[in-house]
Amino acid sequence: MSSKEVLECLQALSAPGSGPAEVARSEARLTQLAQKPGYSIFLASIFSDGRLPFHIKQQAGFCLKNLIVEKWHQSSKNFKPPMISDKEKKQLRDGLPNLLNTENGKLRTVASMCIAVIGNFDYPENWPSLLPSLVKCLNDHTKPNLAQGSLRTILLLAEDLTDSQIVEAIPSLLPALLRILKEMRFSRQVRAQSIRIYRTCLSSIVTAEPEQASKFLGPTFKSWLEAIHFVLKSKVDLQDGAESSILQLESARVLRVLQITRTLKTELAPYRKLFFGTVEQAAISLFDPYLELIVSSESKDVAFDDDGDRIGFEVYITHLLGFLTRALKQEIQSINREEALRCLGRLAKLGLGFMRITYSELGEWESDPDEFIYYEDNLEMIFTVRAAATSLVDAVVGLGEPGLKPVLNAVAHDLKVANKMKKENNHRWWILHEAALYSCGLLIESASESKESCQKAMWVFRNAVLPNLIKPDKRFSFCYARSVWCISQYASLLELYPDCIPPAFEGMVNAFNPKNNIVVRWCAMRALGMCCTTMKPEDPNLLKLLSTCIPLACPLLVETKGDTLGLCLETILLSISVNEKIAIQVEPSVTALLLSIWERNTGSSMITEAINEILVMLSRIQGCAQSVLSRSVPYMIRVVTQAASGRIGRNQLGVVERAIDLLSMMMQEWKGTSIPKPFFAVIEPLFKLMLTTEDNSALQSGTSLITHFLKRSKAEMLSGKVGGRPALEIIGRILARLLDDKIPDLAACYAGGLVKELVFNYAKELGGKMTNNLIRAVVCRLLTAEHPALIEDLVGNV
Repeated sequence: MSSKEVLECLQALSAPGSGPAEVARSEARLTQLAQKPGYSIFLASIFSDGRLPFHIKQQAGFCLKNLIVEKWHQSSKNFKPPMISDKEKKQLRDGLPNLLNTENGKLRTVASMCIAVIGNFDYPENWPSLLPSLVKCLNDHTKPNLAQGSLRTILLLAEDLTDSQIVEAIPSLLPALLRILKEMRFSRQVRAQSIRIYRTCLSSIVTAEPEQASKFLGPTFKSWLEAIHFVLKSKVDLQDGAESSILQLESARVLRVLQITRTLKTELAPYRKLFFGTVEQAAISLFDPYLELIVSSESKDVAFDDDGDRIGFEVYITHLLGFLTRALKQEIQSINREEALRCLGRLAKLGLGFMRITYSELGEWESDPDEFIYYEDNLEMIFTVRAAATSLVDAVVGLGEPGLKPVLNAVAHDLKVANKMKKENNHRWWILHEAALYSCGLLIESASESKESCQKAMWVFRNAVLPNLIKPDKRFSFCYARSVWCISQYASLLELYPDCIPPAFEGMVNAFNPKNNIVVRWCAMRALGMCCTTMKPEDPNLLKLLSTCIPLACPLLVETKGDTLGLCLETILLSISVNEKIAIQVEPSVTALLLSIWERNTGSSMITEAINEILVMLSRIQGCAQSVLSRSVPYMIRVVTQAASGRIGRNQLGVVERAIDLLSMMMQEWKGTSIPKPFFAVIEPLFKLMLTTEDNSALQSGTSLITHFLKRSKAEMLSGKVGGRPALEIIGRILARLLDDKIPDLAACYAGGLVKELVFNYAKELGGKMTNNLIRAVVCRLLTAEHPALIEDLVGNV
């Protein structure tokens, strides 16, 4: 092996004109050379050779980094022998830090990656000087490149350091980081890295030494807060794209860490008001640019830093609003309550402003309505400006009457402006209108406790919601959908304002029109469900609404999937449980539809279990029980038969359990003295399944179903035969299998109930010998059972 040979391979890998075959040959040759001593030193020499072109040096650096990952230590999950020799390791530890002073930033980053990987394996045991030397380099005023390279290395290394190791370095590290932050000769990205490492230090202190936080941070804490405050006050130059706010973003992230650091409350107290005002002003200053660049145009502020974290001023605004939300809650509970209350008007206006739908969100939601529905039901898990603004408004509303008034005033103002924009043919009117309705809908629960706020909220309903329901502008689907959604929020108040019920319900019925956007119809479905839970079941308006809407809502079940379908099924359940007459009226079409959806969604336990719940509920109603059974039972028996014949794949085994569960639940709910004959068709395939399947869940459910048969149909079970053998004999074989310690404990955890039923109600037919054998088998199984569920089942029943 020679340096020339390695160099030629690297040239082939990195040269733009290299063909696939040449690249493959070079990769294969380098893989062979990697097995030989000295290969890592050849790579390091090429990487550091200032005479070579950039692309060759960068390729050498990447190869060296990968080599270190694979051959430095046996603990690496990617380890491939042979290991790099101790002699070569020492040479690399001594030489690589010099490359951190390289002028080219990309090469510095590769060098940082190499050192950080080595540090992950060797620090502190085999390289105790690593972190102290890197911190020392941060303070070298004469070598800014070295400081940047060292900073990057510390950032990468910190990912694998323990909290205690980071805390140990804090006394010397924090002053060095602060110096870099304050030096304008460093780029925004470099200064942002210093803040990020500071945040890591904060988190480590909170985790490792929470009571000592003040001691470790004390000497530089005030200076750091002042520096962060200065950054947050700085204007963001949006012309520089996503990285324009990276310094401010990192500062905002530090503030969020400080907010949850209880042990620093005393030190933070003098700065709380200062930071609150600064963050508020920062958010206000970004409002107009946000509307121009994000809400009102197709531009996207999506970018990621070197660590894969999202950056951009949208992310920055989200952090600012999150800080204000948490700070408001903290200030309300402190001595600054009066000052916090005075800013509610500004915060309400700010929150409503940032709640507007962006073009990016609109595009995502139009292409995939499920994304909109997920957003609506998982707001606390969404990290967007709109979600953060919604949380801020919600925090203001949560203060009761002091917060309701400013939010309602802001809503009224924005609706007035939106109406004016609409008259001026400004097509963006609906974005403002939708945000105002969204805000008002969120406060209804709190507003209902105050007569004045309730009246103001109903003014919005009458003047902004109902007109859009009666004469919707269907070009703006999400504004129309929000008006329909408002019915669900106002449902609890409608009985107090009966004049609003007819137009609201007419609007809901019209919203189910199949020609409407699916989001509009989903909001109608949600409104229907909410009316079922808040209005009196005997209300004639509600009954009329249900009899009209349930048939209209059914097509939506066919068009939706996932969480959206789950929510629609939940509404169907609520709707048909209100009144038996309505359930009987809609059952034929609903049952057939549900079974077809069940068949298409056998891989989803959420969907099939939701459908099971509806079918069981229908089977309880005397007027439709027979009809439900006649449709459902044969289908579920078919599923069990397919499973018993091995025609259901392992990835669909859960569907067998749910089919058996549905049969069990329907049998339990049947009010007649004897089980309907269709059920008995499942016995033969069920018994076959119980003797052959390895599916634990199916064994559990099957055991339960057999127990139900024994309880409800003694005569049939005594006279029945399966494959020419008495049913009780087959059940005995099934029990013998369940009580065999080769069967997992969980699979057998319903066996106790089955044994109990046989021993207490079939002892005479079984005979003393078989009964004693059953009890003996239970005792033997108890000796080997480990799972509490099985032990409890056997002991409790037998």
